Amino acid sequence: MISRLKNLSRLQRVLVYVAAFFLGGIILLLLFKGLIFQWVLNSQIARINARSSYHISIQDSELKGISKAGMFGLLVQNQNGDSLVFIEDLHAGIRPLSLISGKHLIRSIELHNGFARYERRKSVQIPADSLEQKEEAVTEKEEELPYKVYRLFQRYFPSEMSITHFQLSYSDSLGPVHVLLDSIVSNKDALNATVVLSDKHNTQTWHFQGSMYDGVNLLATADEKAPLPALYQRFGLDFRSDTIRFALENKGLGADGFGLHLSGSINGLELFHPKLSADTIGFTYLATEMDLSFSNSRLTVDTNSSFVINAIRGRFGLQVPLSRAGNQYALLIKTENQPATEFFASLPKGVFDDTRGIEAKGNLAYTLRFVLDGDHPENVFFDSRFDKTNFAIKKYGATNLALMNGSFTHTVYENERPYRSFVVGPENPSFVPLEAVPQHLVNAILVSEDPSFYHHRGFIPEAFRESIAENYRVKSFKRGGSTISMQLVKNVFLSRKKTVFRKIEEALIVWLIEGQGLTSKQRMMEVYVNIIEWGPGVYGIGEASQFYFSKRPDQLTLQECIYLANIIPRPKKFKYGFEADGNLRSYMVDLQHFILRRMVMKEMVLPGDTVNYNPGIHLSGPARDLVVPIDTLGVDSLMMDEEELIDLIP
Repeated sequence: MISRLKNLSRLQRVLVYVAAFFLGGIILLLLFKGLIFQWVLNSQIARINARSSYHISIQDSELKGISKAGMFGLLVQNQNGDSLVFIEDLHAGIRPLSLISGKHLIRSIELHNGFARYERRKSVQIPADSLEQKEEAVTEKEEELPYKVYRLFQRYFPSEMSITHFQLSYSDSLGPVHVLLDSIVSNKDALNATVVLSDKHNTQTWHFQGSMYDGVNLLATADEKAPLPALYQRFGLDFRSDTIRFALENKGLGADGFGLHLSGSINGLELFHPKLSADTIGFTYLATEMDLSFSNSRLTVDTNSSFVINAIRGRFGLQVPLSRAGNQYALLIKTENQPATEFFASLPKGVFDDTRGIEAKGNLAYTLRFVLDGDHPENVFFDSRFDKTNFAIKKYGATNLALMNGSFTHTVYENERPYRSFVVGPENPSFVPLEAVPQHLVNAILVSEDPSFYHHRGFIPEAFRESIAENYRVKSFKRGGSTISMQLVKNVFLSRKKTVFRKIEEALIVWLIEGQGLTSKQRMMEVYVNIIEWGPGVYGIGEASQFYFSKRPDQLTLQECIYLANIIPRPKKFKYGFEADGNLRSYMVDLQHFILRRMVMKEMVLPGDTVNYNPGIHLSGPARDLVVPIDTLGVDSLMMDEEELIDLIP
């Protein structure tokens, strides 16, 4: 018993000594915490300065309690002495207990007056072999990188924040872009901020309200509806909006990668870019709600994601690669079945001018499905269609889509300016009715331009698929899929400026004309041969037959008809297909034979009629005076066209 008491007393003494040691350490830490903080901070700064090309300096610092530190006059410079970062007053507070949970480690940030800037002086090229090695080195763990980035954001983004007058600047050969954080005040319940965006052309002030504690939920409004800086300066995109809502929620790491739920809406959006449309595109309301997941290799948007475009509602899905290692593409767009008049009224302003205002009965729904495997582009799947229920046009909009059924005035544009106008109809002496057009010419046009014109409904799905596959293989828009119907709509109803939305509107008008039978195929062919360009300033077969051969169209020979069909794609460059003596060059002779063989295969020409066929033609009209020797400046254009045409010859 005495021995146990002695042992217990010794244990108590040890506990007292240990407690006294830790208590003394804590007291010393509290007494000298400022000096210790200064020593640790200065040591780390000295270490960074010694090991990097940057120099960091601080005028003063302080430690408040054990969870909040302050720095004053923080300056980061590069080797050239340029100031990259300057902060006049910076205070940061941490939550020690958050080291366990890993969330919201930084309790607060107070930052007042300063700047951070970066100037890109030259581009850095990464060797191709380095990219390949990096792609081969992608591991399963690296696929979780987006998730890790989000976790870092969640870990270090402060739950309380106060920032005033801090400017971020980026500069390159296109000029500077500035983001002034004029005022940001936030806690876990609310965020209020005023941000000023500017470049050398525009300045715009945005106000933000919402929360950025668990996920992101923001409402942004601008002081004025002006072009968004940086987008306009760098990409030529004029982006204007009244109100933007944006929300982002973490869905965690799943089988397809890191998942997010994103929702957003834009009121009063106006867009302008010359490649999108010739006019400003206006949307009253845009909204989306999507589940997306992404990894290092791909971005996937779930097919149950929804969208709203004015009053048009639907769902969509998307898959695109994010690295060279991935080559799987997929897109789904499916609108809800809705009243047709409501559909046309919801098309964005500034585009679809010819179809806006259409009144129709019945319902419409649109579906687009696209799947492409980059390893086998020839197996591309493409399906685009309207599903209609009791659909019929009751009243045309701004443009009468049945315009071609009677005589009308056609205006030709050169370089987007009106060049010439003429009547398409009997009132025009150069107009040629279809029955007076040689059948050989019609057949040659069909063979070279659109073999199934009289059988399709404006589109050839297989031609679209082949065009997509070929363009993907060569990584450029080398091959198109236009039918005669599409060429006709482009010439009669739309401007000749190539834009994204003009192509979409072209497809819509073709569907309306062909699908509703607004104009017969015979009349469409008649209009086509009377308005297309056949040479410099030469429009329609009536003018073309006189320009090249001083004949009426009904006097054209088989070889003359084939020649005229051959030059439709490049009418202004017809003269480069001739030698100096006026004879056809060899590649044009081969092309003549190629078209003839196709006509024989389709039984448009009897084999016996080709026995004495001579592909050579004799220019006897004004065109002969424009034929130039091959050693002139036109040789470059000639050779370019020859290569393009030779590709067509089997």
